[in-house]
Amino acid sequence: MRGVSDVSMEEASDHDNRGATNDEINVLPTHEYTKKQESSEQTGKDGEAEPCAICLCEFEQGDRVRTLPCFHNFHQHCIGPWLVQNKV
Repeated sequence: MRGVSDVSMEEASDHDNRGATNDEINVLPTHEYTKKQESSEQTGKDGEAEPCAICLCEFEQGDRVRTLPCFHNFHQHCIGPWLVQNKV
């Protein structure tokens, strides 16, 4: 008999899909980042706009940004794959 530790991650993920569907992801709003948004974006302790929490890079002019229901912003290309694995 196999114990819990013997179950592979692949087998566990087959039975417990925690990710969001493409339809669920696509209803989340996206926009093009502009520098003037920094005043209205969430800011850190130093007053600077928060970077993308996935890649840790600052948002650049023209980046496609996706906003989650919690109002945190992420690069669209970063948050998509993350949401497929981890539903919010």
